[in-house]
Amino acid sequence: MNAAAAGWDMACRMAGECRFGGRIDREIGDMVMTPGAPSNWTGPKQFAYVRYDPDATQGGLDALGLKDVKAENVQVMDSVNYIPDIQRVGQAYAAAHVESKHLANFVWAPPIPG
Repeated sequence: MNAAAAGWDMACRMAGECRFGGRIDREIGDMVMTPGAPSNWTGPKQFAYVRYDPDATQGGLDALGLKDVKAENVQVMDSVNYIPDIQRVGQAYAAAHVESKHLANFVWAPPIPG
Protein backbone atom coordinates (compact mmCIF):
# COMPACT_ATOMS: atom_id res chain seq x y z
CA MET A 1 0.00 0.00 0.00
CA ASN A 2 2.76 2.47 0.85
CA ALA A 3 4.56 2.00 -2.47
CA ALA A 4 1.33 2.44 -4.44
CA ALA A 5 0.38 5.55 -2.45
CA ALA A 6 3.85 7.08 -2.98
CA GLY A 7 3.72 6.31 -6.71
CA TRP A 8 0.33 7.93 -7.23
CA ASP A 9 1.31 10.85 -5.02
CA MET A 10 4.39 11.46 -7.16
CA ALA A 11 2.35 11.19 -10.38
CA CYS A 12 -0.14 13.76 -9.06
CA ARG A 13 2.66 16.10 -8.03
CA MET A 14 4.14 15.80 -11.52
CA ALA A 15 0.96 16.37 -13.54
CA GLY A 16 -0.63 18.74 -11.04
CA GLU A 17 0.43 21.99 -9.46
CA CYS A 18 1.54 20.71 -6.05
CA ARG A 19 0.85 23.40 -3.46
CA PHE A 20 1.62 21.50 -0.27
CA GLY A 21 3.01 18.12 0.66
CA GLY A 22 5.71 16.47 2.68
CA ARG A 23 8.88 15.03 1.29
CA ILE A 24 8.35 11.87 -0.77
CA ASP A 25 11.94 10.73 -0.23
CA ARG A 26 15.48 12.15 -0.19
CA GLU A 27 15.92 11.84 -3.95
CA ILE A 28 12.57 13.26 -5.11
CA GLY A 29 11.99 15.86 -2.38
CA ASP A 30 8.53 17.37 -1.98
CA MET A 31 7.88 18.63 -5.56
CA VAL A 32 5.93 21.59 -4.17
CA MET A 33 5.69 24.29 -6.83
CA THR A 34 7.28 27.58 -5.88
CA PRO A 35 5.74 30.59 -7.66
CA GLY A 36 8.10 31.76 -10.39
CA ALA A 37 10.28 28.62 -10.23
CA PRO A 38 10.60 26.36 -13.27
CA SER A 39 8.04 23.59 -13.61
CA ASN A 40 8.91 19.96 -12.94
CA TRP A 41 6.84 18.96 -15.99
CA THR A 42 7.13 19.82 -19.70
CA GLY A 43 3.40 20.38 -20.24
CA PRO A 44 0.81 22.55 -18.55
CA LYS A 45 -0.30 21.52 -15.08
CA GLN A 46 -3.65 19.76 -15.22
CA PHE A 47 -5.00 20.43 -11.72
CA ALA A 48 -4.16 21.83 -8.31
CA TYR A 49 -2.89 19.24 -5.82
CA VAL A 50 -2.25 19.20 -2.09
CA ARG A 51 -1.17 16.24 0.01
CA TYR A 52 -2.04 16.40 3.68
CA ASP A 53 -0.43 13.36 5.25
CA PRO A 54 0.16 13.47 9.01
CA ASP A 55 3.08 11.61 10.53
CA ALA A 56 1.32 8.95 12.62
CA THR A 57 4.46 7.79 14.41
CA GLN A 58 4.57 8.46 18.14
CA GLY A 59 7.07 11.25 17.51
CA GLY A 60 4.78 12.83 14.91
CA LEU A 61 1.77 12.63 17.22
CA ASP A 62 3.79 14.10 20.08
CA ALA A 63 4.84 16.99 17.80
CA LEU A 64 1.15 17.69 17.12
CA GLY A 65 0.55 17.91 20.87
CA LEU A 66 -1.20 14.52 21.00
CA LYS A 67 1.04 12.70 23.48
CA ASP A 68 -1.99 10.86 24.87
CA VAL A 69 -2.78 9.27 21.47
CA LYS A 70 -1.00 5.96 20.91
CA ALA A 71 0.49 5.61 17.43
CA GLU A 72 -0.45 1.94 17.10
CA ASN A 73 -4.12 2.86 17.58
CA VAL A 74 -4.27 5.33 14.68
CA GLN A 75 -1.96 3.72 12.10
CA VAL A 76 -4.26 0.91 10.98
CA MET A 77 -6.74 1.59 8.16
CA ASP A 78 -9.65 -0.18 9.88
CA SER A 79 -9.06 1.20 13.36
CA VAL A 80 -12.78 1.86 14.03
CA ASN A 81 -12.40 1.65 17.80
CA TYR A 82 -10.13 4.71 17.70
CA ILE A 83 -12.07 7.00 15.32
CA PRO A 84 -12.18 9.83 17.92
CA ASP A 85 -8.37 9.70 18.19
CA ILE A 86 -8.02 9.60 14.38
CA GLN A 87 -10.29 12.65 14.17
CA ARG A 88 -8.11 14.46 16.71
CA VAL A 89 -5.04 13.70 14.60
CA GLY A 90 -6.74 15.17 11.53
CA GLN A 91 -7.90 18.26 13.41
CA ALA A 92 -4.48 18.90 14.97
CA TYR A 93 -2.70 18.36 11.64
CA ALA A 94 -5.12 20.67 9.84
CA ALA A 95 -4.71 23.38 12.46
CA ALA A 96 -0.93 23.19 12.03
CA HIS A 97 -0.65 22.82 8.24
CA VAL A 98 -3.76 23.65 6.21
CA GLU A 99 -3.75 27.17 4.79
CA SER A 100 -6.35 28.82 2.57
CA LYS A 101 -3.65 29.67 -0.01
CA HIS A 102 -3.26 25.93 -0.68
CA LEU A 103 -6.86 25.86 -1.85
CA ALA A 104 -6.99 29.14 -3.82
CA ASN A 105 -8.85 28.54 -7.09
CA PHE A 106 -8.96 24.86 -6.16
CA VAL A 107 -12.68 24.49 -6.76
CA TRP A 108 -14.44 26.24 -9.61
CA ALA A 109 -17.81 27.74 -8.82
CA PRO A 110 -20.20 29.09 -11.45
CA PRO A 111 -20.92 32.81 -11.32
CA ILE A 112 -23.93 33.79 -9.29
CA PRO A 113 -26.72 35.04 -11.59
CA GLY A 114 -27.17 38.71 -11.05
